[in-house]
Amino acid sequence: MNTLFKIITLAVFSISTAFAGNLSIENSSLGWKGSKGAAGFKLGSHYGKIKLIDGDIKSKNGNLLGGNFTVDMKNFTIEDLSGEWAKKFISHMKSSDFFSVDKYPTSKLMIKSVSGKKVIADLTINGITKPVKFDYKKVGKAFVGKMVFDRTKYNMLYGKDSSLGDKFIHHEVEITFNLVEKK
Repeated sequence: MNTLFKIITLAVFSISTAFAGNLSIENSSLGWKGSKGAAGFKLGSHYGKIKLIDGDIKSKNGNLLGGNFTVDMKNFTIEDLSGEWAKKFISHMKSSDFFSVDKYPTSKLMIKSVSGKKVIADLTINGITKPVKFDYKKVGKAFVGKMVFDRTKYNMLYGKDSSLGDKFIHHEVEITFNLVEKK
């Protein structure tokens, strides 16, 4: 009985620490930006913030070694629109045309390797996992940088046809990050 208690205690402790993470959610931030306009031209863009749910950063002597992060797709914002336009935009972004939030309420990034300041990671959006590459730098206590992904690889096909002219939505989405470890 004593052995069973120890095993259960160890399992509960392992599960609770696995989800605790060492990312300071309150001091970290994610931004997004998407652009529109005729193919080859950016005629406008929208941008906002994305809420982190949890994360874990692995680092040594100021160098990033690995990590994984979970993002809340139900609670992202748009900062360049307000009122009814912002509500319509967010509603459309949460629909099956883009992030299918009812079916996939979170997105994830898992760092696979780091070489110098270059990162290779797996990005999961809409239940689809694809590799992404990006650079980072260390600024104070934060790891900062910009990651760009092709939304069409994650089944976000709305507005992808370049024949739409100024209604064309560029495939590239920019994610800026400022990730701070708990210390």
